[in-house]
Amino acid sequence: MSYPASLAYLLISKEAIWGTLVTAEKDCGLIVTDVTPSIEREIMQSQGISSIETQKITTGLVKSNLTLEGDFQHGRMFDFLIGEATHAETTGDWVHTFTVDNNPISMTGEKGNNGSADTQWIIDGLLAESGELSIELNGNLRLSCDMKGRASENGTTGKTAVLSTLPVFPHSLCTVTVNSIAATECQKASITIAKVTEGAGGVSSNVEQQKHAVELKFDFSGEFGFTTTALHQLAMGGVTLKTDGDPTPFDFEITADNGVALGSGQRKVHFAIENCQSAGFEEPTSVGGLTFVTISGNGTFKELYTVDNISDVNWD
Repeated sequence: MSYPASLAYLLISKEAIWGTLVTAEKDCGLIVTDVTPSIEREIMQSQGISSIETQKITTGLVKSNLTLEGDFQHGRMFDFLIGEATHAETTGDWVHTFTVDNNPISMTGEKGNNGSADTQWIIDGLLAESGELSIELNGNLRLSCDMKGRASENGTTGKTAVLSTLPVFPHSLCTVTVNSIAATECQKASITIAKVTEGAGGVSSNVEQQKHAVELKFDFSGEFGFTTTALHQLAMGGVTLKTDGDPTPFDFEITADNGVALGSGQRKVHFAIENCQSAGFEEPTSVGGLTFVTISGNGTFKELYTVDNISDVNWD
């Protein structure tokens, strides 16, 4: 039989030591729409004289991975994408503030099916390698994450799904800000976290023996209605193209807010990058259509925080 998605679940938990399996028991803060555990195995083929055909096939390093995507509810995944949060309470509202960690934590992830015949797929040593916070017209705020792990195992004792009851953020509760100005007629926007992880394997084992994050970069993109030349000038560096030195850097921010004051039930996420430079700019126009501008580029981390009702005790 095939399992329907209604029987599937995804649970995560932090590891104290990379690759040391723990019991996965927390939700990931998303209404998950897509989750894919996978295995990559290196294959060696022995070829030699006397035959055109491969004579032997052997295997090498095995890597277990996990990707997921869904509507954003809370920021637990940012612990792995950026760095562990600090927590502060205001009358039941908890502000989780994330800062970049040079040695980001790993997780154990479990994707299973809780049916008449249960299944488990457990992966340890998962390090977040990339992620994207995005919003588009007539959509909800979404977060995706791609993780690379150490080893995996199967089981037949499925668990009960843990689902967050926190609200999601439709586009009407989201604001995209470019150079401290709220962008008009935003069609879509995203901030991408691009991380590089490197693992060290060795003879005597088919799994990596250690793994580290070695690079962290931030990209942005957005499509907006054309109203003024302000975005042109950010890309050009002024009224005319700047031909010496760099254009003035700017900030790019995505904020989702339910409009409630802190301490009265606020639910919020604010992600900002700074020192941004526009790597690409387009202003397409076609007959019968409207004129929009598309910008994309790179920046550095400025700030990231979320607000919900999850206490510091229940966060980890």
